[in-house]
Order: sequence, then C-alpha cells, then structure tokens
Amino acid sequence: MFQVQSLKFLVDSSQLKVFSFQFLVDSSQSAVPSQQFSVEKTVIHYKLRTLKLSFFIVFLLLSYNSFSQSNNITINRDTLVDILVQQHIKYNLSQDYKSGYRIQLMASPNRTKVGNEKARFSRLFPDTKTYIDYQQPYFKLRVGNFKDQYQAYKFLEEIKASFRGAFPVQDKIN
Repeated sequence: MFQVQSLKFLVDSSQLKVFSFQFLVDSSQSAVPSQQFSVEKTVIHYKLRTLKLSFFIVFLLLSYNSFSQSNNITINRDTLVDILVQQHIKYNLSQDYKSGYRIQLMASPNRTKVGNEKARFSRLFPDTKTYIDYQQPYFKLRVGNFKDQYQAYKFLEEIKASFRGAFPVQDKIN
C-alpha cells in the first residue's frame, strides 16, 4: 500500500546542489514526508548563515553609534554648595590640629569602664590631658599630645607600670 517515491530538484544551477526528499505515499491519503530525508549542506544554508552574520554586524555597529557619548560633561550645581565647601575649607585650616601621637590606654564597648579608667589615670597623672574617642563599637581612652613617636614612647615608659596594655597610636593632636 505504501510506496517510496523520491523527488529531486536542482536548487541553483550555478552551484549544482541537489536536494533529495523521500515520501511515503499511501494511495488513500496525501503524500507525507518520511522521518528520514537527507539534505546536503547547500549554498542556501551558507547564504542564510552569512546573512545572519551580516545583520548581527550591522546591529552591533548601529548600537555602538546610538549609545556612544560625547566628551562634554555639564555639571549643574547650586552656588550655595560652593559657599559651603569654601566655609568647610576655612574651618579646617583654622583648626590647630596636627599629626602626632597619643597613648591609648584601653578600648572597650563599656563606656563606664572607660570612664573609671580615665578617672584613675587623671588621679595618677593630673597634668596630662585625656580623651575619649568613640569609634564604633569601642570607646577608646587616649592620653597626651606628643609631636613625635620618641616623646610618646618616653611617656609610655613612665606609665607602663600602672597601665600595662598601653601603646602609642598616631592621631591628630592639639
């Protein structure tokens, strides 16, 4: 009842490529392509691939041109910003802070503990200034204003017996 019929046709006379299809033909029904049919790699596939690549390259070039930016940048800002920046610069220049050293006696998240240690230090060394700095999550107890590291180590030797965990740190001093 079923017959295999082959159909061949010429795609392009210049390339001489031939497609071949096989059909199962039932006399009672219309022709149905079989599950197996062979198609050689043809010029059509090559041309489609070339066409796709050409479209992709054109798309890339067009998107590059449409998204490119010029080298000019315009900044719109309020004049009050300039005034505030100038005031901030003047304030910082007016401060007498210099780079120097202090001795850090302790660091603790417990402010009461740091306050008690500050009071103990002030009783033992009343002429030396004490500072409590908060740098999350610690309260740091620092003492002294030393211009160089040598002075800081010299004072550290004096207090080492009473404050064993003390060490010099670089800081801004008055």
